[in-house]
Amino acid sequence: MKVTEFHKSRLSSEEKKLYEFLYSQVKSGNFTISFDGYSLESIQLCYEALYLDHTELYYLPYDALIEQDEETCNGKTTLKSKITLKKIYSDKLCEEIIKRFNLAVKRIKSIIPEGAGELETEIAIIKYIHRICYSDIDNEYNQNAASVLAFGKAQCSGYAKAMSLLLNRFGIEAFVVAGEVLSSDFTYVPHAWNIVKIDNRYYQLDILYGQEMRLIKYKMDLEFFNINDDKMKRTHKWDSSYPVCSDERFLSFREPVKLDNKPVRLIKRG
Repeated sequence: MKVTEFHKSRLSSEEKKLYEFLYSQVKSGNFTISFDGYSLESIQLCYEALYLDHTELYYLPYDALIEQDEETCNGKTTLKSKITLKKIYSDKLCEEIIKRFNLAVKRIKSIIPEGAGELETEIAIIKYIHRICYSDIDNEYNQNAASVLAFGKAQCSGYAKAMSLLLNRFGIEAFVVAGEVLSSDFTYVPHAWNIVKIDNRYYQLDILYGQEMRLIKYKMDLEFFNINDDKMKRTHKWDSSYPVCSDERFLSFREPVKLDNKPVRLIKRG
């Protein structure tokens, strides 16, 4: 699976080295990582980029414990840094989560029409996620891909990470956008969604606000499906470093793909 490392691309050359070092350490199972140099701000930027890009590392915590101290030897002062990451899921639970992810991939493959392109694949992934998950902001474990694919309860960042993970798994470029959205009291609050590349064009995609359930009948709300920046800016805010989304071809889109009604077993917490 090729991960879209968009947030890494925004780092400096030195920060990218730390990003890669942190990634290699986590993949090797080391969650207490020591290294020399780097400011606190750079370490935070690198970890945030890793956390947003590599959604397959669903067990990483939102916050990392970062410690720094100065060490002087022979008149030379070196900044010593250590980052401690506490996995939010046990190893046993991670094994079950991986099974859930593999099941999701299998189910999605079964509903994608033969010869389908990126658009049909994207729609199948969205509808699968909407079938198995609902919005839940009152849980500390609802901000990763596992919260969607294994537990069926997630907030915006969980939806966005699951979408990014599955799109990348099917070879489609996509990543998480960290920004803000207009709330019901007309103030902006932190929010996450996706930018996806379909047929070599970038689009804004917010599947949390594209979910509508009516009893057992499912309807996919297209208001935030593959739209351009101009429409997204009515309710969302993000910084200018993200790719421009200007295409309008899906603004009046109506999708024909249907999802089967196979039940999906979710993991019981605890």
